[in-house]
Amino acid sequence: MAVFAFENNMQIERRASMDRGDMGNNSSIHMGIHTGTHMDAPKHVIADGKTIDVMPLSDAIGPARVIEINDNAAVKAEELKQYKFKQGEWILFKTKNSERCWKTDAFIPDLFILRKTPHSSWRIRE
Repeated sequence: MAVFAFENNMQIERRASMDRGDMGNNSSIHMGIHTGTHMDAPKHVIADGKTIDVMPLSDAIGPARVIEINDNAAVKAEELKQYKFKQGEWILFKTKNSERCWKTDAFIPDLFILRKTPHSSWRIRE
């Protein structure tokens, strides 16, 4: 499972085991928020933004458009200018990370594609 550079590897601890005489099996999982796939809450990049625990699940469910990013280094404004975005439209960027992260659990910073500009510099205008 892919783990972001500064996160600890996932750990699974067996808390109860029928093999040890317990009534059932139970485990705890310890992992960083960036392990595997995840959704960042607004608080991740906005100082007074909502945290994930107060966001309604409905904020994370809905139709989205997938845009394939061809740049090997970053999601850049120049590449996005060809698209017509609608107010409130959900966009998912498919980058080379998608392909790479399924082939290895190793995080390779030099190959990781990031957004080139902060969220605040990309606003949808009608």
